Amino acid sequence: MKALILKLALLFILVILVQLVVGHHTFEIDSRIDSLDKQLKEGIDTLYLGDCTNTSHRKWERDRRTLAYILERKIPGYKLGVLTFNSYHMDIYLEFIRYIAKSKHKIKRVIIPINLRSFSPSWDRMPQYQFEKEKILLKRGIYALFLRAFYRPLRLLGIDWYTISREEYLDTPVFNGTLRCGKVCDYNRIYSKKYSKEDIKGKILLFYMFSLSQEHRKIRSMLSIAGIGHQNNIQILFYITPIDYQSCEEYFQGEFTKRINENSSLIKNLLKKEKTAVLDLSTALDSSCFTWKDTFYPNEQLNISGREKVGEYLSLFLKEHN
Repeated sequence: MKALILKLALLFILVILVQLVVGHHTFEIDSRIDSLDKQLKEGIDTLYLGDCTNTSHRKWERDRRTLAYILERKIPGYKLGVLTFNSYHMDIYLEFIRYIAKSKHKIKRVIIPINLRSFSPSWDRMPQYQFEKEKILLKRGIYALFLRAFYRPLRLLGIDWYTISREEYLDTPVFNGTLRCGKVCDYNRIYSKKYSKEDIKGKILLFYMFSLSQEHRKIRSMLSIAGIGHQNNIQILFYITPIDYQSCEEYFQGEFTKRINENSSLIKNLLKKEKTAVLDLSTALDSSCFTWKDTFYPNEQLNISGREKVGEYLSLFLKEHN
């Protein structure tokens, strides 16, 4: 019996070793990490981390220059690197900052957008927006090795790395200020041209009308980024992304801009205590600068006019804090 157990144990170890050797799985995040490593090695002094606001454009727009591309040409004295991906947010930015801080290639500054919608339950709690695999790979180590080796067989068994289930996400409460207005599932309708005014108002409420607290986990990630920047002599420059506040105000007259200003003020006050620079562009642009008519609800995604203006604001912000 002991001999059988020993043989089974040896077989198990052999299977693991073989899987480690031949079971390597490459993730899309690997190409982004490789790109970051390449840029750091090439000697960039400034990195733009970002989300979809870097690349958003109207469907009919011929000029699809990204915000980072526009910014780069407005700051010729800087060596700008770029790493952006749709739905990135403070939690994943934090892991990138930790990764950069450990790199042997030093960097002077990092520009990071603060997208107010990313604090909403629709973004903060979305299972696929947790980027758990990315966080593991950025931390490297034995866990990353096992993730790559055993990803395929574990996926065949129905195992994934979501830390929030679909059910938990849909059950997340939604607030207007501090007043509970339902759950995410109540607002989780199919994107459609048939959106009614009530549907649009519901989306705006879900995305922006919460009252932000300093206890929010993405606020804590933001402050951790600021702290790591100070500890590693990396200048962190935050900016709050513009929102089509004029269109949103039509649905929440006298309330929307007030709520955005309250949430932005909390962020600015917390970063001021951390002696970290932040540029508030939340209400800096008018409705003509946004693409929301392609998605049927007002948001923060920019057309070329908006990207040009934000690029100009950011270039001046950089020069001010050089």
